Amino acid sequence: MGYVYQPFQHDIGIIEFPENTNLQNPVKLAKNFDEGENDFGTYAGYGDTDLAINTPATTLMEIILNIYPKKDCKAFDEDHPVICAGTKNHRVAKGDSGGPLFFNATDGNQYQIGIAHALALKNGTGDGKNPELGTFMRISAYCDWITNKTNNEVHCVDMPPRAVDPNEVSTEAPKASPQNGTNSMLKNIYIILFTIAVLNIAFMW
Repeated sequence: MGYVYQPFQHDIGIIEFPENTNLQNPVKLAKNFDEGENDFGTYAGYGDTDLAINTPATTLMEIILNIYPKKDCKAFDEDHPVICAGTKNHRVAKGDSGGPLFFNATDGNQYQIGIAHALALKNGTGDGKNPELGTFMRISAYCDWITNKTNNEVHCVDMPPRAVDPNEVSTEAPKASPQNGTNSMLKNIYIILFTIAVLNIAFMW
């Protein structure tokens, strides 16, 4: 059935930094990610740290999220290519829109597979008040668009087929990561992909 409410069907934008900007290593954009059983991803952002009250983070946070197999992601359809991840009490929150969802691959690298998009119910209906999971725009669905809009400078790449053993991944509550520390996700991002909802920028196809 897919989303009932879609404020931005293609919820993606691109910011390009000037040449010689020191952003260190570029993040790898996954071209061929396909959800499997028991997959997990790492999300990084500045959203609310308390789901009961609006308490935005002041330092970069990260959280490990379970990823739903595509057959169980009712919000997904060909016109709304999303990834479903998280649970009612362990998910992205207000203020997280536009942040990256990473996948730890067997080659030791992290690949960006999604962009925080919206909150939803398990039946695929958008619901920002009592959500049961988060949805993320699927990077692989926009690889050609990204390459075109960056004048052939940025390309998605193939990644190994499976992530690390989920039993080896911590499922602890979100913890702070120093913005300028060695664990900061921000330093790895060369092309930062934001949701249009955050930037209020409409990109025409």
